[in-house]
Amino acid sequence: MIGRVLRPSPGKVRALVHCHSGNVLRHGFYDDERDYTPAATPKRVVALHTCPLCSAVFTALRDGKCPSCHELISPATVVTSSPPKSRRLQVDGVRLNLDEIRARRAAAGARDLTDRELEKVAMASDYAKRAEYLRLLEVVRVKGFNPRFAWHQFRQTFGHEPRFTPTDLEGVIPARWPFVPYERTAG
Repeated sequence: MIGRVLRPSPGKVRALVHCHSGNVLRHGFYDDERDYTPAATPKRVVALHTCPLCSAVFTALRDGKCPSCHELISPATVVTSSPPKSRRLQVDGVRLNLDEIRARRAAAGARDLTDRELEKVAMASDYAKRAEYLRLLEVVRVKGFNPRFAWHQFRQTFGHEPRFTPTDLEGVIPARWPFVPYERTAG
């Protein structure tokens, strides 16, 4: 996806690329050296370094120099960071890791989610939960489902029943898409 912004064009002298999904951590920067052999690339997490002079973020020094400011840097002064192995999230006032969250959800009868979906659900704001519940109520109205459908789907997604009063839902705009995509089924 980065190819479009890097394509040469008259008058374009630079491009700004934002990585919101963590691909830089998994694959490195677009201009890093790559091994294009047919062998499968192992899953890895790339450690990122920060230049102490210009604050540029990079994966490795090039000839002992920062790839951005091209100043010689001692490797000891470079700040290295990598993502935590077991991230702990705040759920109902308690800090839990993903395995503990998954166990709680299984006990509540909620559907199994990927790590990214679990993080999204654990970090969901109250407003986002209300918007999703209103979206589910709209599905019930349009499709003629049993009113309990919205309650069950909310519980499947968030691991607890919706506890909203009508006044809690005032001024909330229903979500346009499901908070967590539904599982695809064959057929």
